[in-house]
Amino acid sequence: MAPPEPVLSLSSLEIGYRARRRRRVVLSEVSVALDRGEFACLLGPNGAGKSTLLRTLSRVQPSFAGTVSLDGDELDGLTSEDLARRLAVVLTDRVQIANLSAYELVGLGRFPHTGYFGRLGPEDHTTIEWAMEATQSGHLAHRDVTELSDGERQRVMIARALAQEPKVLLLDEPTAFLDLPSRIELTALLRRLAAERGLAILMTTHDLDLALRTADVLWLITEDGSLESGAPEDLVLNGLLEHAFSSSEVAFDRATGHFTPTPHPGRRARVTGDSLEHHWLRQALLRSGFDVTEDESGDGERKPIVCGVTSEAGDPVDRWWVTTNNEERRFTSLADLTRWLSGQESDAPHAPPATEARPAP
Repeated sequence: MAPPEPVLSLSSLEIGYRARRRRRVVLSEVSVALDRGEFACLLGPNGAGKSTLLRTLSRVQPSFAGTVSLDGDELDGLTSEDLARRLAVVLTDRVQIANLSAYELVGLGRFPHTGYFGRLGPEDHTTIEWAMEATQSGHLAHRDVTELSDGERQRVMIARALAQEPKVLLLDEPTAFLDLPSRIELTALLRRLAAERGLAILMTTHDLDLALRTADVLWLITEDGSLESGAPEDLVLNGLLEHAFSSSEVAFDRATGHFTPTPHPGRRARVTGDSLEHHWLRQALLRSGFDVTEDESGDGERKPIVCGVTSEAGDPVDRWWVTTNNEERRFTSLADLTRWLSGQESDAPHAPPATEARPAP
């Protein structure tokens, strides 16, 4: 069975911008493709060229070299009307148009199909209603655009883009102003639309955790100005994500796909157990800069402190314990435990209270 033809294809693309009659290249030799029904997230550090790439793909600015093909035709050869029928864009700009309802805003997406006078026919109204239903924004139809929350506005803007009936949808940081539940809902919506409607969707984002959990493929801009693509798991396993985002203060954990503070030299803690409490004990220690291990030895260094969760049914209050220097201390919360550990490291005079030290068993 032959592989599907990509709906968006970049070949040896070089992009950037001109400043003071000089050309600044941001990305070069970019060759990557996006298939129908594929949801891709574009990642990269600030200033790496994510927005520049989206502007180039939407023909807002020209490329320096290479080609972009949209559904088999070169992007530069398409008329504006044909481009609008094939590609839609949702930017981060907040739309503030007075006296315009959400339904009317979505209706603007029909402009490539309505001709010179822009009159909406029965088919157009059917498409608008479908787009609002697909984005779960139908209840907002009669609301003024200026009265919408950030999350509601983003749903309406995506509905407007869907009303164009494009084959490719580009979104620049659509979750930037949203709270966590709204970010998750919107990203899940985009993934569902890609799968159900055969849309090719490319979204820029800084939310690496969400991208790892939802994207079919990642486009990763590296520090040397190239673009690597692959399944999220592939980019984790080959170390590209770790190399792109880790620093002296932040480490990427390939096992979990999360970023954690880089462990402080000499801070090692041993935790054994797989309960929910043990999981969050590990997270608290990682956040506090500890290298958390299950290894009892110190690997040539000083032995790690030992932390755990009490399983004594009659002692539910002092549930967290730490053993150092053969003495055990117990705490009523992880906040108290981590404060005490920080006090031990810095010799702070006002360490948080712990229960009385007792000899370790």
